[in-house]
Amino acid sequence: MQELNWTSSSIRTVDLIPVDQFRNVCNVNLQNNNLTSFSGLIYLPNVKVLCLNYNHIESIMPRLKPQTHLTNRQLLYQKVPSSGYGQQGTSKTNRDAMSNENLPPIMHSLEVLHLGYNGICNLIQLQLNRLRNLKFLFLQGNEISQVEGLDNLLVLQELVVNHNRIRAFNDSAFAKPSSLLALHLEENRLRELGKLQPLVKLEKLFLGYNKIQVTLFWFLL
Repeated sequence: MQELNWTSSSIRTVDLIPVDQFRNVCNVNLQNNNLTSFSGLIYLPNVKVLCLNYNHIESIMPRLKPQTHLTNRQLLYQKVPSSGYGQQGTSKTNRDAMSNENLPPIMHSLEVLHLGYNGICNLIQLQLNRLRNLKFLFLQGNEISQVEGLDNLLVLQELVVNHNRIRAFNDSAFAKPSSLLALHLEENRLRELGKLQPLVKLEKLFLGYNKIQVTLFWFLL
């Protein structure tokens, strides 16, 4: 078996048992389901193309359930930075970034990933930096406001983030040096193109339907 195709089946989780029977699978299409993570798909060693459009993907790995057993005092310490407890002075985004830095790579064969229309708003939380051999990434139709957390994707060649809410690029947006050849940014909220300097190999840039302000200089001779 080289291909798995389970679309529009209300799937919430994937458990492939025994995994050895699926070792040769290289193409997976689970479009239009109810997945919130990659679930058991991370154990497929030879998957090259993964299509998860129209799901509810929040992260590659399943998210931990919230701690419901905390005492009122512990909850207060979490809510009040001045209490002196917890990760005081560190934003959630920074904590997510730091916690992802030491995560090991997974799905070493994956080259093409489709995550369009998943309601994604936090790329760092998604943990895409763990997919070190990814070449083509499709994130169109999400709620992304900032491109970040892709700086470990050294071989990424094409990034599609059309129809999002992107206003700016984070310092950790792209690998340095970057292998990106094509960047699709149409239908966003961009006003400027700062921090694209690392994209030294870029050949195609799509910017239609943004709010970029272009200043024209007229020189009178």
